[in-house]
Amino acid sequence: MKQTFPSIYLIAAASLMVLGPGLLFGQASQGPSFGAPPGTITAVYDQYLGNNITGDIIVSGRNVEFGIGFSAGGSASFSQRRLTGPGGAALEYQLLDPEADDRVLTDLDGPAGQRHLIYHEFRGNQEEPFPLVVRIPQGQFPPAGTYTDTVQTRLYRGIPATTPSLEEEPLHIVVTVPPVVRLSVVGRGQPFDPLSDVAHLDFGELQQGRSEEVDLVVVTDINYRLSVTSPNSGFLVLEGATPGSAVTRGEAIPYTMRVNGLIRDLSSGHAEIGSGSPTSIAGDRYELYFEIGDVRDATSGEYTENLTVTVTAQ
Repeated sequence: MKQTFPSIYLIAAASLMVLGPGLLFGQASQGPSFGAPPGTITAVYDQYLGNNITGDIIVSGRNVEFGIGFSAGGSASFSQRRLTGPGGAALEYQLLDPEADDRVLTDLDGPAGQRHLIYHEFRGNQEEPFPLVVRIPQGQFPPAGTYTDTVQTRLYRGIPATTPSLEEEPLHIVVTVPPVVRLSVVGRGQPFDPLSDVAHLDFGELQQGRSEEVDLVVVTDINYRLSVTSPNSGFLVLEGATPGSAVTRGEAIPYTMRVNGLIRDLSSGHAEIGSGSPTSIAGDRYELYFEIGDVRDATSGEYTENLTVTVTAQ
């Protein structure tokens, strides 16, 4: 916080001395210097919400004007900072000044007209924290792993800053992208919905050839495989009947399942229906189509089947 002191008139030995605003007579300027090394800022990335991580740069000094600058880091670009992870994968982020409407922080070599340092003035002996924000936008979907960047934090004297820097320390940014495997059950063509994990398909009055469809969407940052388990081995079974003997008693109705147009055999009670590598945030889509088979010998009643879809990391 800046303070303005009124002029002070000090009378001594019949002389009149006027001290300038805000300066204490007889005290020289000192610093600035880091009160503590910038250190490391860490976070776990949230693909759907993004991250705003707050850190502090602590500066001490006496009667001094100063600026704090930040290098572009590994990307060599102030406008497109990035953290680097497994295999050179990138996670974009930005370094912002929360006390200046989230302006992008730069160093003295920032683009003309876009240069922005943290500037301040100390009057007397002071030590203060100066906040900054590491913002990682949502919607990125890089491979799981640890992502890092190092930004050089530099202290300059003066407003505006004058070179060379008085002190330089590294600010390390470390972000963990956790393994993510998510599965959503949605209507045909609908986008991934993390809250939608159940679908109820109602065929109405059963007739051979009646059909229903649904989509599975897998969102993941690792390799995966997708499978379906059928407790009735590919049959709809009369409510209350015993699945093992329902077929011979006319209490089961066969159905066909297609995945992306291909028939998948559920007679063993289990079928692998897909596999893949890390997806985009939109995910991999699997179109499931179910068609009722022969119903001529079926006993009247309500028939059901409960399929379980499992996505597994490879």
